[in-house]
Amino acid sequence: MDASQKRLLAEDEAKLRRSHDGYDSESDIDVTEHLAQKSGFDSKDQPKPAFLGGDRPGILSSWKRPFKGRSRCCIIFASIIFTLWAVLSAGGAVVYHKYTGAPPLGQSPPWYPTPLGGTAKSWAESYKKAADLVSKMTLPEKVNITTGTGWRMGLAVGTTGPATNVGFPQLQLQDGPLGIRFADNSTAWPAGITTGATFNKELFYLRGKGHANEARRKGINVLLGPCVGPLGRMPAGGRNWEGFGSDPYLQGIAAAETIKGIQGEGVMATIKHFVANEQEHFRQSWEWGLPNALSSNIDDRTMHELYAWPFADSIKAGVASVMCSYNMVNNSYACVGRKVGARLGDARRGQLVSLLVLADEVEAQGDDDDDEQAVAAHVGGKGDQVAGLVALEEDLGPDGVAGGPEDKDVCFVFANADAGEGFLAWGSVGGDRNDLFLQKGGDDLILYVAENCGSGKGDTVVVIHSVGPVDLEAFIDLPNVKAVLYANLPGQESGDALAEVVFGDVNPNGHLPYTIAKSLKDFGAGGQIMYLPNGVNPQQDFSEGLYIDYRHFDKYNIEPRFEFGFGLSYTTFEFSDIKVKTVKDKSALPSPRPSDAGAYPYPDGYETSHPLSGAGGDEGGNPDLWETYATVTVEVSNTGEVAGKVVPQLYLSHPDTEKDIDFPVRVLRGFEKFNLEKGEKKSVSFHLTRRDLSYWDVVQQNWVMVTSGEYTFSVGQSSRDLPLQVKW
Repeated sequence: MDASQKRLLAEDEAKLRRSHDGYDSESDIDVTEHLAQKSGFDSKDQPKPAFLGGDRPGILSSWKRPFKGRSRCCIIFASIIFTLWAVLSAGGAVVYHKYTGAPPLGQSPPWYPTPLGGTAKSWAESYKKAADLVSKMTLPEKVNITTGTGWRMGLAVGTTGPATNVGFPQLQLQDGPLGIRFADNSTAWPAGITTGATFNKELFYLRGKGHANEARRKGINVLLGPCVGPLGRMPAGGRNWEGFGSDPYLQGIAAAETIKGIQGEGVMATIKHFVANEQEHFRQSWEWGLPNALSSNIDDRTMHELYAWPFADSIKAGVASVMCSYNMVNNSYACVGRKVGARLGDARRGQLVSLLVLADEVEAQGDDDDDEQAVAAHVGGKGDQVAGLVALEEDLGPDGVAGGPEDKDVCFVFANADAGEGFLAWGSVGGDRNDLFLQKGGDDLILYVAENCGSGKGDTVVVIHSVGPVDLEAFIDLPNVKAVLYANLPGQESGDALAEVVFGDVNPNGHLPYTIAKSLKDFGAGGQIMYLPNGVNPQQDFSEGLYIDYRHFDKYNIEPRFEFGFGLSYTTFEFSDIKVKTVKDKSALPSPRPSDAGAYPYPDGYETSHPLSGAGGDEGGNPDLWETYATVTVEVSNTGEVAGKVVPQLYLSHPDTEKDIDFPVRVLRGFEKFNLEKGEKKSVSFHLTRRDLSYWDVVQQNWVMVTSGEYTFSVGQSSRDLPLQVKW
C-alpha cells in the first residue's frame, strides 16, 4: 500500500471515529462519511471555486461594492432613502410595541372578590360532585378538559380532550344558530330573528328542543347557542339575525325558553356573545388588519338594563355555559374585563365547573318521536308571517316572471338583504351590511313588477327575506303594491309558509322584533356602523345609552315606517277592561342577598376588597328580583270574521317623580300569544317582577324601584298601538 493510500485510509478512520462520537452505532446521521474517496486524490491539485478564492471582503467592503462607479447624487439619494427607512422602522417598532398589546386595565379595573361559585343551593350538589371529580384528575387531564383540540379536529367544530382516568369523556361542541353545522340530514331551522318575530314562548321552547334533539342524536354535547349578543343596537349589524330582536326583554324571554328546550334534551346550551359585540367590523384583533379589536364603551346603567339583561335571564334559566365576545368592553377584552366578568359571575354562581357536572347527564333522554319538520314548519310557517310586513324568499329578475307580468292579475316579487359574520364576505358586504337597501337590484325589480303587473292595473305582493330591517321607501306607497310579506329568514319551510299565508290557510300573526325606519339616519348616531377605524385601537362610545331602536324613536318623536311589535292579521282584535293588582308593596331595594359561604382566596399582595352587590347572590341575581310585585289583566276579543292569533304586549313607563333619572318613554315588559275564534274573548295576565319595575342605580350598585309616583302600564298590539293604560 503506497503512502497516499495509507493517508486516505487514516483520514477515513479518523472521520469514522469522529462521526460516531456521541451517537449510537446504528445511527445513520453521518452515513456519508462511509463513502470511499478516490485514491490518489489531492485537494491541493484541484482548482478552488471562485467564491473560495482570495481574501474575504469585510462588511464595509460589501456595503461599498454597490456604489462603485455611481455618481455622488445617486449616493446621496440612496443615503437619504436609507435614513428615512431607518427612522420609520424605528418609529414603527415603537408604535407596534405600544399598540399591539391591549390596554393593561382600560376602564375595567381589578374587581375582587370574584363571586364564589357553588354558593347557590341549586348548584351545591353539582359543585360537590365536580370537586370530587377534579380532585382525582391528573394535571394533563385538567388541561385536556379545559383545552380544545383545535378547529374541526374532532367530530364537531370544537372538541375537548378526555379525562380517561376518571371516566370524563370528550365533549363535542357544535354551532349553529340555524341547525347542526357541517352536517347532513338535519333541519334548517328559522333564524333567531324569525323566531323572535313569533312572540311565541311555546315555539321558542320547541325550536330549542327540536334543535337539541337532532344534536344529541348526532353525538353533540354542547350547542353553541342561543345568541343574544348582538342585541341589535345597529340595524345593519352583521349578526343581528342570530338573536331574537332589538329589545332586551324579548331577547331574554326567547333565550330562556330556548335554553330550557335545549337542556331538557340532555344537551348543554351556550349563551353568547358576552357582551356588546354589536358590529362585525374590527370585532377581532388582526381580522381587519388592526392589532386590537374594537372597544365597545358602555356606561354601567346601560350595560345592566340593555346588553347584560338577556344574559341574566339565561343564567336564571340554568344555562350551562357562556361564550365571550371577541371585542373589547371599555378597553379590556370581554373575557378579561374584571368588573364585567364579576357581575356575570355574581349572577351565575355556578359557572366553570358546571360543565363537568352536566356532562354526565348528556345521555339519551326521552323519545325520538318528535317530528322536527313539523316544529320547523310551525315556527317557519304558522308562527311568524306578518301580512303587510313579513314573509318569504330570493330574487327574481324580470325574465323570471313567466310570460312577463303584463298579463297577470296578481304578481309576486321577491327581494332580499343578507349579512353575516366578520370573516365572511360577498361582493362589497363584509359582515355588516353597507346600508339598509335591498340587495342585488331588489328595489328595481319590485318597481319593474309593480309598474308592469297587469299592464299597471294588477296587484303586486312583495315578499322580503332579510336579516333585519330594510328601507321600503322606494315602493311601499305605490298604489298597486297591495301587501308586503316580511319573512326574515324562515328556514326550510319557507315555501310552505308563504303558500299557507297567501291562500288563507294560516292567518299571519307575527310581529316585528325591531323597528323599520324611513331612513337609516333615523336610528341616530348610535345606530351607525363604524366602517373605518378611528384609531389603532378603535373606540365606539355607546353614548346613546338606553336609547336604541324603538326607545330612540320614542324619545326623539321620530315617526317610523313600521314600529317595533307591529303586525297585521286577517282579523281584528279589541282590548278592554284593564286592571292592575298589587302582589307586593313597593320598596326601593330588593331583600338582602343570600349569604355566601366560605372565605375568598385573595391574590398574593392584594388587600383591597369590593363589597358584594346586593343585586347578586343566586342564579340570575338576587332572588327577590324575580318575585312578582304587580299583575296586570286585560280582556281581548276577536272582532273579525275569522280565527286568529293575537299578541298582546305590555309596555311600562316609570314614574316621573325622579327628576334626576332619565327613563325611556316606554319599555317592553310583557307579551303573550294565543288563538281566538271568531267572536271569542279571553283574559290575559302579565306578571311584573321587581326586576321589570327597577332601574340600575350606579351609585348603590343595585336595582332600585321607584316608590314615589305612579307607574303606567300600557297594553296593545305594538309599541305605538297601545289603547289601554292603567296606573300603579
